Amino acid sequence: MASIAALFHLGDGSGIDLGHFAVSCPPHSLCGRLLIGDYRLKLPRDVSLVAFDDVPWMTMVEPRITAVSQPTMELGRRAARLLLRRAEEPDAPVALVMLEPALIVRGSTGPPPMAAD
Repeated sequence: MASIAALFHLGDGSGIDLGHFAVSCPPHSLCGRLLIGDYRLKLPRDVSLVAFDDVPWMTMVEPRITAVSQPTMELGRRAARLLLRRAEEPDAPVALVMLEPALIVRGSTGPPPMAAD
C-alpha cells in the first residue's frame, strides 16, 4: 500500500499527471480505490482506475471498476493439457501458450481531466 501512496504523493504539486492510474492485481486495486477516496479524488472525474484481473467485488462498488480480465477457465484447461502431455512425453518441447485477455470497461475510467489554465 505504501507504493500506491507514493504514487499519489508524486502528484502533489510536482506536475505529474494523475489522469490515469493502473494497478496490477485485486488487493492493490482495493488499496488504490481506498486511497483515491482518502485523497478525496473522484473516479473517473479526477483519476481512472484499471485493475488487472476481474474479481466479483469490482462490480459491487460505485463506480464499478474497469478491469483486464484473464481467460482463467481456458488458462486452466491449457495448463492441464500441457501437464498431461509433459507426463506422457517428458522430452516434448516446451510450449508457449498466449491467451488474449479482455478489457471490461466500467465506470472507473474516463478521459483525462482537463488541465487548469
